[in-house]
Amino acid sequence: EVPALRRLLTFGTQLNVLKRPVDVLDQLIELSLELSRAERVLIARVGQAAPRVQRRKSRLGVGVGESGIHEDLMTRDVITEAAEQAEVIRREQGGRLLVAIPIGPRGATPIGVMVLEDRPGASALQSGPLAVLQAAACLSGAAWSRSLANQRTRDTFHEVRQAFERQTGHMLSMVGRAHAMQRLFRTIEQLKDQPAPILIEGETGSGKELLGRAIHRRSSRA
Repeated sequence: EVPALRRLLTFGTQLNVLKRPVDVLDQLIELSLELSRAERVLIARVGQAAPRVQRRKSRLGVGVGESGIHEDLMTRDVITEAAEQAEVIRREQGGRLLVAIPIGPRGATPIGVMVLEDRPGASALQSGPLAVLQAAACLSGAAWSRSLANQRTRDTFHEVRQAFERQTGHMLSMVGRAHAMQRLFRTIEQLKDQPAPILIEGETGSGKELLGRAIHRRSSRA
């Protein structure tokens, strides 16, 4: 119990510095796999037309990733029930145990639902780890909502800035309305969030450092 509570405190501290929604969800999934030892964890966003899986991870090594694939009926049902009742839902059927935990303040309408899957009778989803994960889901709800709001603000800012740059031919410290400069600006937009290193070559004084700074400042890492 004590190590789990310490891990929860660390988790809460980590949430305070996360800016992207996917980072908040990934941290919650990793904590859930660590404490519960469930075979599979997924997180769905609710409150929209239909629940949509945002992130998922399996202990077998399936990577975390967004998915538009519809879950099976049993999973959809526990997600919907947990969202509507704002409480933990357990269901066993067909050799599967599902535990759905609302994400958000207890008793309030959740922003999402986390589903942990294991085999019936497995010790992974007992009351101790489950209580800690409920607390983590409460903390994550606020962080997730905050990061979504921040993302919407950033997206709006980028849209306004792009519109301004298209009208003025100005991007950061580079100015130009010629086709070559417009092509360069489009290339910066394509490269700004690439995970791989970017090599910029050119003559001395041609603007390599300026271009590198522009790519970095346009990226989500800036």
